[in-house]
Amino acid sequence: TRISGKDMDQLQEVYSLGAKVKREVNRLYKTLELEIDGVFRSMLLLKKKKYAAITINRLPDGSHSFGKEMKGLDLVRRDWCIESKETGKYVLDQILSGNDREEVVTKIHEHLEALAKKMRDGELDLEQYVITKGLSKHPDQYPDGKSQPHVQVAKMMLKANRPVNTGDHIPYVITKAIESEGDVKDTKSKSAADRARHPEEIQRSAGALVPDVEWYLNQQILP
Repeated sequence: TRISGKDMDQLQEVYSLGAKVKREVNRLYKTLELEIDGVFRSMLLLKKKKYAAITINRLPDGSHSFGKEMKGLDLVRRDWCIESKETGKYVLDQILSGNDREEVVTKIHEHLEALAKKMRDGELDLEQYVITKGLSKHPDQYPDGKSQPHVQVAKMMLKANRPVNTGDHIPYVITKAIESEGDVKDTKSKSAADRARHPEEIQRSAGALVPDVEWYLNQQILP
């Protein structure tokens, strides 16, 4: 999206103000030098070094365009499922859109309600549930391995004679089991780590294993 002419006057004021601050600070301090790192159109500041923003970029022809910058946000980490990351990005886009608050809130609520229905109806692709986490050491060397889903799945892979090495990124899905007659088994007594399975195992189960939708809604989508 290109910046309209209406915004250009304000943008020039911002550049001028930034240059003034830079000059004044650089004049007072000899061991410190400031430079303008960037200009943001809008910004969501969560805490120090954790933010999302719409950036303004100068193009070679002198015009400007918008971009997006994210720093330190959890949604860029591997240990969130794909759908959680995509939902987080959608929410960010709405917050940073510049639209009225009521419109933003309505769109976010509608998106989340539609997503929850899709998940509960079994219409979300399995790959959207996949979480990935790296092994910092051999699976047998984790003292708390029983509580870590990716370690449990890595051990299952070893038992199946699949190669697993330190540094590998292990994909997994938190599941619930389905009885052959269609009733859901009691999974409350089992931890998430106990219910973690490799995506390929879920595909081979022919419907006996399915993602635990309520766990994903509460532990991945809502946060």
